[in-house]
Amino acid sequence: HDISSGSFGNIRRVNIHYTGGLFHNGSHALDLVHFLFGDISVKHATVLSGQEAQDPTIDAYCTLETGIPFKLMGNIPGTYEVFDADIWGTLGRVRLRDTGSRMIVDRIKPSPIVEV
Repeated sequence: HDISSGSFGNIRRVNIHYTGGLFHNGSHALDLVHFLFGDISVKHATVLSGQEAQDPTIDAYCTLETGIPFKLMGNIPGTYEVFDADIWGTLGRVRLRDTGSRMIVDRIKPSPIVEV
């Protein structure tokens, strides 16, 4: 499944949840998004309270060079590791789970309940 081929339509939003600090896991999120979509502009970032100064966990609201919104959402580390990504397109969604080892692809299909 190649995101850059357009098989998921126009990408509309990218969200990534992570734990382990910006340098430990957050950097992988930024590398992935930059590789797939280009330059990232940070609009607002907040350090989560109680975080280590050497490797803080942050929440960041960003825009990609194509105008796509990107949220980097940190979770307080300590109880479990998280690295989950959601890439939303007009024709489907890609979800990376289990620290990126599992990919779930959802394709748009007609709803039996809601008419669009």
